[in-house]
Amino acid sequence: MDSPVERHLAALIHADVVGYSRLMAADESTTVKSVRGLQGIVEGIVRQHRGRLVDFTGDAFLAEFPSAVDAASAALAIQRENEVQGANTPEDRRLLLRIGVHAGEVRAEGERIYGDAIHVAARLQTLAEPGGVCVSGTLHEQLAGKLAVRVRDLGAQTLRNLARPVQALAISLDTAEAAGQSAPVPGFSGRPAIAVLAFAPFSGEPEQEYLGDGIAEDLITRLATHRNFPVIARNSSFAYKGRSVDVKQIGRELGVAYLIEGSVRRAGTRVRVTAQLVDARTGHHLWAERYDRELADVFAIQDEIVDAVVARVYPEVMRAERDRVYRQDPASLDAWESAVLARWHLDRRTREDNARALQLAGHALELDPGCAEAVHTLQTSHVRARLHQWNDQLTLDNRALLGLARRAIELAGDSAFGLAALGELLALQGDFAEGLEALQRAVRLNPSSAEALVRLANALTRGDRAGEALPLLETAARLDPRASDLYFREFTLAFTYWALGRFEEAVGAAERALGHGVTQIGALRILVASQVELGQLDQARETAVLLLRLSPDFRISLLEQIIPYQPALIPRFSAALRQAGLPE
Repeated sequence: MDSPVERHLAALIHADVVGYSRLMAADESTTVKSVRGLQGIVEGIVRQHRGRLVDFTGDAFLAEFPSAVDAASAALAIQRENEVQGANTPEDRRLLLRIGVHAGEVRAEGERIYGDAIHVAARLQTLAEPGGVCVSGTLHEQLAGKLAVRVRDLGAQTLRNLARPVQALAISLDTAEAAGQSAPVPGFSGRPAIAVLAFAPFSGEPEQEYLGDGIAEDLITRLATHRNFPVIARNSSFAYKGRSVDVKQIGRELGVAYLIEGSVRRAGTRVRVTAQLVDARTGHHLWAERYDRELADVFAIQDEIVDAVVARVYPEVMRAERDRVYRQDPASLDAWESAVLARWHLDRRTREDNARALQLAGHALELDPGCAEAVHTLQTSHVRARLHQWNDQLTLDNRALLGLARRAIELAGDSAFGLAALGELLALQGDFAEGLEALQRAVRLNPSSAEALVRLANALTRGDRAGEALPLLETAARLDPRASDLYFREFTLAFTYWALGRFEEAVGAAERALGHGVTQIGALRILVASQVELGQLDQARETAVLLLRLSPDFRISLLEQIIPYQPALIPRFSAALRQAGLPE
């Protein structure tokens, strides 16, 4: 049976490899390998911009997108990433693309599309410079105010096999207006890139230079291993060593949004190392720290400082990204930005924000199923909806959430955040063995991740291994003292103290947790149980009344259904809640 014909509007990219026949004749095997690399770049960027790769023949490709902004952004990103990847290739061996972009109606039959709009994009491609992008006037009108581009008007062009002239314009990213708008890196959901500059020595002593270079090199390795953000290679970022260059210029030239820089100074037997995280788009310092150490063991100093800096990079960048994304039009957000905004709503802990977090996280996963942050937000939002009986928000069951978490790791590879999200989901579904294994892998991959440490500690306590959880929580507090989710850390600490029989400390931690999220019944449950254990029955009953006022449908019997615990914890905890008068 023939596929039904469907017509729809689409923005189209048509691209062609310059001099493909010459390249194949000169070195077929190398060219084929390069084309495969190019295809990986194209597929990743097209997917990140909500597009679909319709055809890739080796010397050309066609892709369609739901909007002009998506198509033009993808075209510019492809050219930029292809330029970066080919920087070390001899000029006569580089794969250069010409790209044409147009918007119009297409006819779809199954996976194939047809129509004059495709022919226009193909003809515009022939007008582009090698490495350039040429768009139609029709498409350019739809970019107004939505994409910072530099434009060169090529005038009305008579194109082969087209009856009417087409207005053509060459576009490029306007770095003066769009500093820091770096091309998304495939596999990173549109996350902003980071560069680590060589740490500057304050004298010509080789020892200072070796220590500074070693810290920067270890930071690059560690950050790249964690896969939270794309990290620029050492050869590129160290090219600025010894040069006085404005951070905004470095950001533009490297295509990064954030820079880590620092210095090393020795005085006698002591060494002082400074480190800063800088927003390359604004030049503003986001975080800075100074480390004074005895110069006894250079490698130990290097490891200690790298651990401390790595621990701060992810949370500080996330805070900066939330501030940036919050000011944008939600309709224009990519996968990463949607995940960031979803997390912002999640941390507000209201019913309305929980619903919005679910929507944004779901949208992020539609754009990029490999976005681990979005999986984590979906999972946490569903757990919160179950706890509060917000049943209208329960759109996915546990099996579906687990499938999303596994799929994210398949697509994006192991990352500390992805493994932590998977491990927490498994533990929340009662599979403590596999869940703890994934969480422990996350911590091994990034021992400096305070968030992964807290998630592991929570699962350990629910698995009746609270003695192992407490040191992890103490480490997390030291690594990230102003975490975005202080409520969850204090709640987990309260629960851990309760499980260890340290009830006065459990009361203190629960009260601190409530100071960060007064509507959260989890901390109230711990507070009730701890007050009962301390013989404070009147206070426990008052706390139970507040809990029921906030969650009238709360029942002790629901605890195991919503969040599983090892059986040894349940009878003790349930008995304490009963004594306070909470219903079965």
